[in-house]
Amino acid sequence: MVFNKRYNYINLGKGRLISQRKKYMFDNNNNGGGNFTPRPKVQGNWKCSDCGKEITELPFEPAPDRPIYCLDCWKKNRPPKRY
Repeated sequence: MVFNKRYNYINLGKGRLISQRKKYMFDNNNNGGGNFTPRPKVQGNWKCSDCGKEITELPFEPAPDRPIYCLDCWKKNRPPKRY
């Protein structure tokens, strides 16, 4: 295996090349993803600011001065995606 600095590719031999990024992604049994672990969930009792639905866990600690939305209301109220 030879690394080609000019093109950021690794030569696997027999004319096969793989990008450095792909090699990193598939090394160490990452299964194609990065080295990310799931975020810990915060347990509690909250109500959705729009519909009043009970929310028992969130992926973040909510601020007391900001609204909390259930997943359905968040999808309706989230800002439009910019591409």
